[in-house]
This record gives sequence, C-alpha cells and structure tokens, in this order.
Amino acid sequence: MQGYFVVSRNSKNQKDILCELHPQYAQDEVPEDQSNLYVEVENANAIINSLINTPEKNKNKYFEKLLSLAQAGLVGNTANPKLAMLSLEKLKEEIIINEGARVKNRYMSKLGLCALGFSIAAIIINCIMEKMLGYKGMRLYLYTWIGSMCGTWISFGARKFNIGFNELSIIEDDMLTPVLRLIYIGMCSCIVLVFLDCGIVSIKISSIDTAQIKSNTELQFVVGVMSGLVESKLGLQIYKKFSDFIDIKKSN
Repeated sequence: MQGYFVVSRNSKNQKDILCELHPQYAQDEVPEDQSNLYVEVENANAIINSLINTPEKNKNKYFEKLLSLAQAGLVGNTANPKLAMLSLEKLKEEIIINEGARVKNRYMSKLGLCALGFSIAAIIINCIMEKMLGYKGMRLYLYTWIGSMCGTWISFGARKFNIGFNELSIIEDDMLTPVLRLIYIGMCSCIVLVFLDCGIVSIKISSIDTAQIKSNTELQFVVGVMSGLVESKLGLQIYKKFSDFIDIKKSN
C-alpha cells in the first residue's frame, strides 16, 4: 500500500512526531486505515509526553518505537497501517505494564492523604466549635464528612481496578483533582444528610431507619461512606431531586 504521509521527528520538539501529507497525494482522499493510525499515533504521543515522574530514557524508548511504527504504517510504497496498528497496541500494553501501577498508586496515595487531611481538619474544626463556642451542631455533619472521605477513596480503588492507556494521562473522566473531588463529595454528602434530616429523602438499610439520623453516629458515617461510593452519580442525583422538588412546588 502507498503511504500518504511524510513522518519525521519534529525539529522544534524532539518528543513530537510531525505527520504531514505527502505533496504528491495531498489532493487525494487518505485511506481510512491510515487516517485512523495517524489519529492514534497523535493521541499516543500526547499521552507519552504527559507522563509524570517517568524516567526520560523510558519516555525516549516509547517515543522511538512510536515513531518507527508510524513511519512503517504511513510512509512509502510498502506502508502497512494494519501491522503498524497492531504494533501500536503492543506498545500501549507495554506502557501500561510499566507505568499503570505507578500512576494508579500515585493518584490513590494523593487521594488518601488528602482524605486524611480533610478528616483531621473536620475534627479540629468541630473541637473548636464545641469547646470554644459551645456549638455542637457540627458533630452531625462530622461523621458524614469523614465517611464520605473514606467512601471516595474506596470508590476509586474499586472503579479503577485496571488502568487503561488513555487514563495514564487523565485518570478520571471529570478531570477533578483529588482535593476538589473530596471537597465536592464531602459537600454532597452533607447535602444528602440535610435531605434525610428534613425528610426530603429516606433510606432503609436493613433494620436501620434514617429517621434515627440525628442520634445515630454510625448511621451518619454510613451515609457518608455511601455518598463516597456513588460519587460519580451523587451530584446528578441531588440536582434531579432538587429539580423535581422545585417543579412540584411550582405546580402547586
């Protein structure tokens, strides 16, 4: 097959692949398999460059392999995009094996440390409110907040059992940092607690009724953990519940 591209290392950036249409075939429609390979190569190159704390010699090795397979699949009259695509999949597998555990563990460690920090901060704030100001209303939310920190950490470990190639660059689809994720889920869990306390929603867990929410610290913690475990859907469900509530009020 005739390759429709000229592929080379970018002289302005040694870790960038420059793919240009061959002048002779610039007016022709590029074959679909070559177009797909081009897009995949560009994506792989961006992810390789985004790897943090990866030794430069490893990144150079990945880049050289990527450049070689791109040229094999897109250049010359013996271009073989199908074989190059298979080589690219093997390269992705190699990168995941080498980098996946480190990326996941690094994010999970950061998430865990942030969760611990927010939990300690909540305990300190509650102590200050109780001992210095005599206000004990924060305790109702304290256990829920701490529970949500634990639930969010567990949720990540369960959801991200395996790391895909694209997740090496952006490990969470919503692109929230660990700090913002924990604050978001913590606030959502407190809103859920308010909904339960006001009777807007109710949850039945075995023989435990959420009507006991004010006096049952274990239940408060469980509500927080549950909020953290369903973190990806919690904000949307709160939004829908409040929207339904507003619609009902308007119709009345």
